[in-house]
Amino acid sequence: MGKGCVILIFVLIGLGVGIYWLDASGDELMVTLGLRERARAVATAEPPPPDVGGPQPELEVQVAEASTAVAEQRPYQVIITEEEANARINSNAAPERIDTPLGRAEVRDSRIRFLQGEAVIESNAVTGAASVPLRALFDLSVSPEGRVQVEVRRVEAGGVPLPSAVRGQVQQSAQQQLDQALGDLPNTLERIDVYPGRVVVSGSG
Repeated sequence: MGKGCVILIFVLIGLGVGIYWLDASGDELMVTLGLRERARAVATAEPPPPDVGGPQPELEVQVAEASTAVAEQRPYQVIITEEEANARINSNAAPERIDTPLGRAEVRDSRIRFLQGEAVIESNAVTGAASVPLRALFDLSVSPEGRVQVEVRRVEAGGVPLPSAVRGQVQQSAQQQLDQALGDLPNTLERIDVYPGRVVVSGSG
């Protein structure tokens, strides 16, 4: 075998090793980049809703357990569903009254809906023979006194935004309805999270 053939064989072997190394390095690089992207997605994703683990105890039971936790200086968590909140709202026989462009109106047939990060109360404003759908969007937070606090952002009657004076009345009404819906929670709340279909409040003693 000539010297030129030997050199050619070594060159081909070297090329083969180089191509294999580049291919393996490329795979490792893709795996590394994939892991980094996955870690970044996990780090920036919003926390998922808590796993409620099946049906929850009735609200009265949860509130009693929360009161016991406060007395024992332990953390607690209470979960309120839409169904339970609406059952409590509808148990109120006395309708609220607000001023509207159509005059003094009764707020009837109220229903609360929990969405992601916010809540909505839908009802009917009835004045005389007229009835107009009323819709209020609001945020929930914890007040300095450790209670659930309502902040109405927008009120619409028949799709038309209402002035700030009416919004103040609706906020007061919404606060009363929500207080009734949430029950006698301890005045030691630290956090409230609104998820589709439920609200989760937590605190400690």
